[in-house]
Amino acid sequence: GCPLLLVPHNDSLQHKDCDFSVIVHHPHHRASVLASSMGCVPSPHDCLERFDSLTSTAHRVPVKEHPLAAFISGGASSHAKQTLLALWHGLVCHQRPCTTNAFPSISDNFDALFGHHADLHEETYSKTICAQGAVCLARVEWHASEYTGLFKRADYCLLRCSSALPSKLDNPRCPMLSKAPGSLGRSVVMPFIALKVFCAGHGSGNLLFGGRKTGQEELDFFAHSACTHFSERCNLAMWPVLRRFRKYSEYPTQSGLSHFASVAQDGSVEQHPRFPWALILRPLYRGDNNRNFLQQLDSIGTGTQLYRILACASPTDAINGNMQHIGTISTVSTFIQSALENRLRFRHQLKEDDYRLRPHWK
Repeated sequence: GCPLLLVPHNDSLQHKDCDFSVIVHHPHHRASVLASSMGCVPSPHDCLERFDSLTSTAHRVPVKEHPLAAFISGGASSHAKQTLLALWHGLVCHQRPCTTNAFPSISDNFDALFGHHADLHEETYSKTICAQGAVCLARVEWHASEYTGLFKRADYCLLRCSSALPSKLDNPRCPMLSKAPGSLGRSVVMPFIALKVFCAGHGSGNLLFGGRKTGQEELDFFAHSACTHFSERCNLAMWPVLRRFRKYSEYPTQSGLSHFASVAQDGSVEQHPRFPWALILRPLYRGDNNRNFLQQLDSIGTGTQLYRILACASPTDAINGNMQHIGTISTVSTFIQSALENRLRFRHQLKEDDYRLRPHWK
């Protein structure tokens, strides 16, 4: 009894006949989820089998009626699809509000954020930074650029929107840290965005974006742009956190991008990866100033363009304000909240990796 959304294959957008993937919209969970159509089943294999059967029997409609590009592709990329859907199945089956008030501490161990490419933390892991949040299926529509790897194609994505510090969800206009000095004492939400893109055989590629380090006074989660780089100037209250991250990197406020450019969606390895120095997310969607950020995310529909992706090719381009529009992030489901989000891992790449390949950027 669930309505179906048919999504055309990206490679076939120019043709009248093309393959379609199917995402199931479940009205009770307010999430476009495959697993919901058959209940919470324990086997990801059943989830994939149902996905394939729906795809093969779905009625086909003209491409022009579906501006959202493909969520499915063939060949080696099917491994990326299966990995994503298996993880999504787990998120769907463990839905519950992500409304914790967990607060980061300077004694927290952040080792698990770095290193290996696992998509889930250990079962004992407890998320304190960005603990409040929601996740959806997404894809990136890239424009032509010089960049390689997943910058060429990213059909199978998880997008998580969160607040780095816990927002006062029951009273969203109340500042998170009212006694903190300066603008931090007035901020009501601290937007962070994480994009996980799946590829065949090499783990996932992860992009991490943050808004202002002191948060924002507007309730609208999409009021400001977000970036993979911050300056190290920050409120006195944030200095202990900055010192903690300096333990791992000489550049604690910068995220590496070279791994994302090193492997393509089909698993092929780039011998000479090309990647920008920094990425910026510029919102295309507007929330509102009446509800908390999780309520805003809950109202976003499938097929919504959320962000335009801009690239600064080098530090010099960033200084001069030169940015290239290289892609757009669109939702392929509605947002859900899940207990499994506490273990959902977005690998932080050290900027040192980029600077080893581009020493002239230092």
